[in-house]
Amino acid sequence: MSEELSLSETFSKIILSFPNIVWHENYFPFGILITIHAIFISLRYKNNLKEAQVPWLQGLFAVSVMGVGGSTISNILIGKPPGWLTSNSIITAYWTMYSLINYVPPLYWIIKLLPSDLLNIIFLTVDGMLRALAICSSGVDSVRYGSFHGIDNKSINSSWVAILISGTLCGCGGGILDSAFNVTSPTWTFSTPSAFVKPTYDMKVSFYIALFYALTTVSNEHEVTNFTIQLFSINQGKILAILGMVTLNLAKLGNFNIFPEQNKIKIKEN
Repeated sequence: MSEELSLSETFSKIILSFPNIVWHENYFPFGILITIHAIFISLRYKNNLKEAQVPWLQGLFAVSVMGVGGSTISNILIGKPPGWLTSNSIITAYWTMYSLINYVPPLYWIIKLLPSDLLNIIFLTVDGMLRALAICSSGVDSVRYGSFHGIDNKSINSSWVAILISGTLCGCGGGILDSAFNVTSPTWTFSTPSAFVKPTYDMKVSFYIALFYALTTVSNEHEVTNFTIQLFSINQGKILAILGMVTLNLAKLGNFNIFPEQNKIKIKEN
């Protein structure tokens, strides 16, 4: 039994190390998964604009919201600096990929030459993995095991309201901001977020992943939160959260294409 647990923990650590792998420490110090996600976000934004031109600063802000908006809102709510502020590579990767895709046309056309079905799977898998890790680490664990200045740590560490709101926002907060301010359109306007009128698929999935992770995982170094069932370690819980999020993300394949115009071509061919 102990050997099985050690193998499980070893496997978990290997999978959880993927986001830390960079292309090159000196020449291109961006995480591979972050870079792929940045390309994914930049392509989605370009598709949403539908040939419309926007100022470069507006574009950089939009992809930032789509990429790290959820964790930013979550961290602001609990009074902590967003993780990307302490990194020189995260937000820079999103800005770099946006600039390359929008201002270096050959790169965009090279990406379009790749099989769209393969790209869809890669993008949704990476997106699901990073969102799951954000829910677990930046959301749930930041509340459960964080240290907060000026307030009783135990009161917020054990707050299920804070745990679930923070965890859910880390998984879908960027989409909520977009639906409220139309950030991915050429002209921004404030309106009632559609996610509040009818919760989106991503919003529901993010909530359930946060709930599952918070209910079933325990750290040996911290007190157990009330109502938590000690089923998995932190690493095991993160792996299950990744598996669940990636699976549910891939379930969107039937209605998703990173290049929407290709759907129209297929329809005409049929």
